[in-house]
Amino acid sequence: MKSLALLLVGGWLAGSLIMFFVATQNFRTVDRLLASPTTQAAPALAALPHDNMRMLLRHLSSELNRLYFFTWDLVQIAVGLAVVALLVLLRRKAETILAGIMLSIVAIQLLFITPRITAIGRALDFVPRNPLPPSAAPMMAEFWRLHGAFTGSDLVIAALGLVLAWKLRDSVI
Repeated sequence: MKSLALLLVGGWLAGSLIMFFVATQNFRTVDRLLASPTTQAAPALAALPHDNMRMLLRHLSSELNRLYFFTWDLVQIAVGLAVVALLVLLRRKAETILAGIMLSIVAIQLLFITPRITAIGRALDFVPRNPLPPSAAPMMAEFWRLHGAFTGSDLVIAALGLVLAWKLRDSVI
């Protein structure tokens, strides 16, 4: 059971790394595609002015990221519950507390941060950025505060996950 707990924690950490990569690459791909479109994509991309096409494609990337992050939050809840259950069965109190803290942070993300980022992000998707209308500035500031909170809490989850994996590794070997 210790090996299974360690495997789940490793999957949790790997999933987080994959999400960091996917989220950043979705937006970078928009600019790469617009800067150097494939022969097949060029006619479709020319259908709208560049700035409008960029805004539309960034909206698509945002929607994909919203789906991925919501789904990842749900997966983390399931994995976290499994890890906590295994650690309770193994009577590993310190490790159970670590996994419980990780799970609690994910629950906060899922219930409070992710829904608010999603709502604000959708409201801002088609707002011009240069210059940003003064009426949108408070929403943009809140979006970036929430984004920072989400990223920071993800880093805390990853750090705790590394500590948890280290503690479990010692008991498996």
